[in-house]
Amino acid sequence: MGEYDRINQNAQSYNQGELPENGGIKNFFRRLGRKLTFWYINPFGEKQNSFNRESAGMITELSERIDANDDVTKYIAEVLKNEVSALNSKIDATADNLNKYIRLSEPELRKKISPTLKGEIDSFVTAGLTKSISSVDDESLEQWGIEYKKKILAEISANAERKGTVAIVCMNFLMSRGIDAVRNEALELYKLLKRTCSYNLKFISIEKNITEMQIKGGLMLIPEKGAGEIIKSLNLSLCILCETTPNIVLQDNCSLLAEHIIFKLSGQNPLNNLSENTLRELIHFNDFGQHKYLVQSSKAADIMEEKGFRRPEISYPLTSDGKIYIRKRIFSTEKFTVGFASSPMKLEQSEARGVNLLCSVIKSNPDIKFKILWRYENVDLPYIMKMARNCTVISGAYDMGKFYSEIDCIIIPYQSINYNHACSLSAIEAMRNFIPVVCTSVSGVSEVVAECGMGEVSGIDEPSVSSALRRVKNRYRDYLTPMTKQRLEDMICSRNITDIIESEADKNRSAKPVSLYEWDRRLRLDNKYLVMGHKAMKEYYSRLEIAENYTQERFTSPALKYFDFIERQNVGVIFDNYFGAVSLLILDAACGDGRITAECIRHGKCISADASAEMLRVVKNRFAEYRNGPDVAVIDIIADNIRGKYDAVTCFRYIRHFEYSSRKLIYNKFRDILTEDGILIFDVPNIDFEVPLKNIKGWEKYNIYDVFFDRESIERELKLSGFRIKYIIPTGQGLMTDLPANIRNRPMTWTVGAVKL
Repeated sequence: MGEYDRINQNAQSYNQGELPENGGIKNFFRRLGRKLTFWYINPFGEKQNSFNRESAGMITELSERIDANDDVTKYIAEVLKNEVSALNSKIDATADNLNKYIRLSEPELRKKISPTLKGEIDSFVTAGLTKSISSVDDESLEQWGIEYKKKILAEISANAERKGTVAIVCMNFLMSRGIDAVRNEALELYKLLKRTCSYNLKFISIEKNITEMQIKGGLMLIPEKGAGEIIKSLNLSLCILCETTPNIVLQDNCSLLAEHIIFKLSGQNPLNNLSENTLRELIHFNDFGQHKYLVQSSKAADIMEEKGFRRPEISYPLTSDGKIYIRKRIFSTEKFTVGFASSPMKLEQSEARGVNLLCSVIKSNPDIKFKILWRYENVDLPYIMKMARNCTVISGAYDMGKFYSEIDCIIIPYQSINYNHACSLSAIEAMRNFIPVVCTSVSGVSEVVAECGMGEVSGIDEPSVSSALRRVKNRYRDYLTPMTKQRLEDMICSRNITDIIESEADKNRSAKPVSLYEWDRRLRLDNKYLVMGHKAMKEYYSRLEIAENYTQERFTSPALKYFDFIERQNVGVIFDNYFGAVSLLILDAACGDGRITAECIRHGKCISADASAEMLRVVKNRFAEYRNGPDVAVIDIIADNIRGKYDAVTCFRYIRHFEYSSRKLIYNKFRDILTEDGILIFDVPNIDFEVPLKNIKGWEKYNIYDVFFDRESIERELKLSGFRIKYIIPTGQGLMTDLPANIRNRPMTWTVGAVKL
C-alpha cells in the first residue's frame, strides 16, 4: 500500500469513529492553532517574522509525522475544528484596522511610523544623535552640527526611499492645462496628495511635442516614444493614470500594461474604441489585482462590469478649494445666464458632446443669455453661436472663477455616452459654487444632480432641455438650499481618495503577472496552449486522459499531497463547526475526480456534479464500494439550471478558473440553491503566493487559467454577490520548501466558508 493510500485509509477510519488517545499530536495542533490566532491578532514586524519561522518549522514537523505514518491523520480534523472557532472570532482584528487608524494621522507622521510597524526600518529617532552633543565642546560644536545634518538628511532620504513613490500620469498636460478637465483634475489630485499622502509623489505628463525628458518644477515631462520604459524605470509603488479611457496604457507598445496601476477614468463610456484583445488583457490584469479602476458615474461602472471587469469604485471629480467662490452676483430672471464650458474635442465628437442640441436651445430661448467657453480643436464656431444676440463666446483658456461669477446655471447637453465625461468637472464646480445644473439624462453627472436636487435632468431633445432651463429660471432658489448643498458634499466626498490610493500602494505588487499573450506564447513553445473560458475548460476536462490523471498530475509531490490532505480537513472542520453533528445534503460542484467528495460523504448525502462525463466515471469507480457513496449528476455549473436546495455547496479548483463575469454567475447560482442557513465552501488562491511562484517556476508550466486574490478583493467580490465570509483558513504555509522563505511562508490558498448576507 502506497503512502497516499495509507493517508486516505486513516482518514476513512476517522470517519468510522476510531480515535485512539495521542496527547502529543493533539498538543502539536493546539500550538499551531495558538500560533494562527497570534498571527491574526499581531501581524506586525518581528512578531510576524517570528510567526513565519515558527509556523514553517511546525509545518515541517507535521510533514515528518505524516511521513512516519503516525496517528496525525486521525486527529487533525478533531483538533483543528476546535481551534478554528476561536480563530475566526478574532479574524477581523487584522493589520487593516491599524492601517486605517494610521491613515487618520498626518502624512508626515505616517511616513515615520508605519514602516516601523511593518518591521522594515527603525523609527525616525534622533535621540542617539542628540545625546552625543553633551560631550562636545564649544569649539567642536559647529563641526558636530555639520555631521548631525548629514546623518539626519541621510535618514530622511533612506526613509523616503523605503516608503516608495506614487506617480500621477496624464497626457499632454502642457498643451491642455486650464482648458481640459482631465489634465486639471490630475493636477488637483497631485496637489491633494502632496498635502495628505505618506508616499513620495511624482507628477508626469506624456507629451507629444518633445523628444527628451524635461523637469519643470514638480512636473516631469517625458516624450511619447519610450514613455512606458521611462515610467517603469522609476520602480513605482503605484501609478495613477488619469484619462477618459484606459488607452493611455497602450503607450510605448503596451510596456505599462503589467504595472501596478489605478486608472482614474473620466469617460462615461470608459471602454470606448478599445479592441477585444485589449479588453481581454485589461480584464486579466484587473482580475489579478494589478489594475484598479475608479470611474465617475454608476453608468460607467455598469459598462465596465457588464464587460467583465470587477466593479469599479465611483470617485467623483476633484475640485480645487481655490475655485469655490462666494458669489456676489445677484440673481435676476431678466439677466438669467446659462454657461457651457467645453473640453477640447474633435469635429466628429461634437454631436455627442451636444453642440447641435445646444445651438437649438440657444435659438429657441432668445430671452435667456448664454456664455460659451469654446475649446474645440480645429472646429469652427457654429453659425447660430456666431449670430445669436443672446450668446457670448470666449475661445481658449478663461478664468473659471470669473466664469462662475458671471453665470446663473450651467448646461451639460450631452447626447451620447461616447466621447463624453461621466461627471463633468464644470458641473461639480458649479454646484459647489451654488450654481444649479441642467443636464441630459445620458450625462453621468445626471445621477449627482438627481440625488442632491441642485438642478434638473432633461431628455436629449430641445423641448425637454428648454423646459428644464425655464424651471430653473422660475424656481431658482428652490434648488439652492442648505439641504441640497449638504447632499452634494456627502455624495462627492463619500470616500477619501487618499485612503484609496494608499491602500492600493500598500499592497506592494512588485511581483508582476505576465500578459495573456505572453502566457499563451510560452505554452505554445512547448506544444501546449492556455486553457481559458467556459467552452475551452469544458472541452479540456472532458478528455479521458485528463480525467484519469487529474489527481496524479496535481497532488503527487509530497508538498501538494499534504496540501490536498489539509485542504480536505479544512472542509470537514467547517462542516463540523458550522453545522455540528447533523446529516447534510451537499452538492460537490465541479467535483472533478471526487477529491473533495471524499470529505463531503462523511457529513451526509452528497451529489457530485460535473460537466465532464469522464470525470464522473472516475468518481463512480472511486466510490463504487462505499455504502454512503455519492450520487453523480452531469451538470454544467455555468450553462445549466441547478435544481434543489442544499445545506452546503463545495466547489474547489473551479471558480478560480473564470473571469469575473462568469464568477458572478456562479456565485448567484450557488446562492439560489443554498438553504437560508447554507454555506458555500471553496478555495481562493493567494495572489501574493501564486504570482511569485509562477514567476520562479515559469508561467509555461501552468496551462489552466487561474485568477488569484488578496483578502480584500475576495471579500468585496463575495459581498457584491450577496455573501459574507464566515470562515477563512490559510492553507499550505511552509509546504513548498524549494521556494524563498518570504514566499514559502505565505498561504498558498485560503479555504473560504461564505454564508448569505
